[in-house]
Amino acid sequence: GFIMGLLLLGCYGLGEMLRQRAIKPGLLYWGMAGLILFLAGVVSPYGLSYLPFLAHAWTLDRSHIGEWSAMRFDSWYFLCGQILVVLGTIIPILRWTFRDRLDAGEFARLITPALVLFWLVAMTLKGVRFQPFLALALIAYSPVFLSPEFLKRVLPTQLTSVFRSHSSAFCNLLPALIAILAVGGFFYMRDAGNPFRVVMADELGVGPHLPIRYPLGAINFLQNSPYRGNLSVRFGYGEFAYWRLYPRFKVAMDGRYEEVYSQREFLRNDAFYETRDPFVAQKAAKKVS
Repeated sequence: GFIMGLLLLGCYGLGEMLRQRAIKPGLLYWGMAGLILFLAGVVSPYGLSYLPFLAHAWTLDRSHIGEWSAMRFDSWYFLCGQILVVLGTIIPILRWTFRDRLDAGEFARLITPALVLFWLVAMTLKGVRFQPFLALALIAYSPVFLSPEFLKRVLPTQLTSVFRSHSSAFCNLLPALIAILAVGGFFYMRDAGNPFRVVMADELGVGPHLPIRYPLGAINFLQNSPYRGNLSVRFGYGEFAYWRLYPRFKVAMDGRYEEVYSQREFLRNDAFYETRDPFVAQKAAKKVS
């Protein structure tokens, strides 16, 4: 998030430079980014050691971790991110295509939001973890891309007349509708986890963790057993095993990635399961055949 803030300041600076056709407006944003970076290395409790750590963390290969993997379009698993990428690409292009060429100021209003959205689309394609930034940017810039003047210009006459006659009520109700949809969507996604999956009534109650998501059987067996020692676990299960079994067992890997484990240790742990997991080995064999 810290690095993304600096990069977005860079986008704003570039947008202002292009808008005003001068370098000086961009220097303000770039200078602000440099000052923040300097303060992070001098004023923060971490000191100057924070700056090389940021460079190290930013360059780590996290492609083996699900939330950091590249956006794919061959699976519905990434549906929310896919929708964001499509909207973040199509909306600026369509808005630019149907711009008012007689309005010289429209270019100025569109250039910076378009740069920010295209940059965030590129980052989301690189890693799905960046999609919240893209969602926030789409919400923030929707009044710019979908302004009332633009909608009146591109919508059919019948719709624009209705919009014009009810514009006051529409503008008054819109913030409330957005708030209701946002709050309702949050609670629905919290319980469903998928916008296209129907939530049954018995799933809404508080109950035990689902064995599909947590290895309860193995953890309960080890807790009730006389065993102790070192425990080999997958990256995603490490935190749960560590929470339930420490100090009797020490886990091979958990989610404290760059803070505790090196890239080499992470890849070795991942390779151990890639070669020994029957399900993964079977999928690999099918790919080869």
